[in-house]
Amino acid sequence: MRLPEGLAKQVVFCGEGTATAQRLTAFDAWRKGGTPAALRQLAEAAEAVLGRLDEAAGFTQAFGDYAAALARFDRATGLGIFGPRHQHIRKLAARAGVYYKPCGAGGDDIGLAFGTDADAMAHFAHMVRKAGLAAEQRFETVAMRFSNTGAQVRPR
Repeated sequence: MRLPEGLAKQVVFCGEGTATAQRLTAFDAWRKGGTPAALRQLAEAAEAVLGRLDEAAGFTQAFGDYAAALARFDRATGLGIFGPRHQHIRKLAARAGVYYKPCGAGGDDIGLAFGTDADAMAHFAHMVRKAGLAAEQRFETVAMRFSNTGAQVRPR
């Protein structure tokens, strides 16, 4: 799978790590071996994102819809995926006109923003850095290249 051309993207470090194992245990307890509605809706939103890899605008909208489904899922499960820091950064993203969601287990570690306007994404990155300094939150933008081959680990 390849991300569409013309996509503006930004990775954000929110200042703290997250304990994934605890969230997985809580998720399993919430799920009780089944597939509750909130989980089905999240999976459907994820599939919609994959179905829009053909162009940036559609992908970005589907990503935004997925982020909203993830927030609903988080409220249903009480997992804390959208911790206070992610909530703060998500509001900054909305003001800048881009979409943002936590990555991994969420909490307060890494998040990802997508949009179609490079200037809007640059504005978002500026707001993140400024907010991080003002609140001493240690928000940081992370310069990452996105590869079509995904993450790779190579020995030194």
